[in-house]
Amino acid sequence: MSEARKRATLTRSPNFVQCYSDYCYFWASGKRKETALENCIFCKIAAKALPADIVYEDDEIMAFKDIRPVAPVHLLIIPKQHIASLADCSDANAEILGKMLLLAPKLAAEQGCGAVKTEDGTYSGGFRTQINTGPKGGQEVYHLHLHVIGAP
Repeated sequence: MSEARKRATLTRSPNFVQCYSDYCYFWASGKRKETALENCIFCKIAAKALPADIVYEDDEIMAFKDIRPVAPVHLLIIPKQHIASLADCSDANAEILGKMLLLAPKLAAEQGCGAVKTEDGTYSGGFRTQINTGPKGGQEVYHLHLHVIGAP
């Protein structure tokens, strides 16, 4: 199976990947199969083992276009280090979380949907940020990611 086909299968089917610490769990046919961390789709993107439309990258974080956008601008900002969920974060992750949040308005502005302060102090334009956490919070990929959503 091609890498593109594997990517589509992991992201678009009822089968999905849950990642926790050092392992990922692949759910297929209602059965959980433990696999190595290399099966985390966002870890693969960070390692450039899977293609992505990357809009930003440094040593710690990466941002790329969502393959299933819900708006004209839909970016995902991820830490390169595997963190399964916001619920797994601690004080030790404060710096990377701050870096992700501070990057969001810069990328939104570059994509044409930044919030712009007008002369009278009000804002025009804008974007939405979202972190889905856990199954009831809508998290589908268990690698922390921040959505940046908007329209030019």
